[in-house]
Amino acid sequence: MTVPVIIDKSGTLSHQRHSLAAARRRALLEYGAMIGSHGRLVRRRWILGETEADDPILHADELGPVADTLTLYQAIRTMRIVPISKFSLLAIAIPALIPIAALFSIQVPLKDILMKIANILI
Repeated sequence: MTVPVIIDKSGTLSHQRHSLAAARRRALLEYGAMIGSHGRLVRRRWILGETEADDPILHADELGPVADTLTLYQAIRTMRIVPISKFSLLAIAIPALIPIAALFSIQVPLKDILMKIANILI
């Protein structure tokens, strides 16, 4: 029962992966351009002392200081393409394996089963 569900959902994950990858690439370009422009304006205004570098982007409340704009870019850069991690897989696999381990413990000692599982995971 679990295997068909996983196989069925893998197609959906594949589609999501492509959509998330495309969104990530697009966002990296768009936010990178915006943050680059913001950084250049901050440099012109505060480092070079050019007073004509007074663009509305420097006063945008949504952006805040340069550190905040870099945080936006870092969030996009670290975005996962696949919304599944090792931790989430373990959160699914461990509860699914507990009844199976109990079933196999009838024929094989539980200690041997747990040692094999530990060896596989490590």
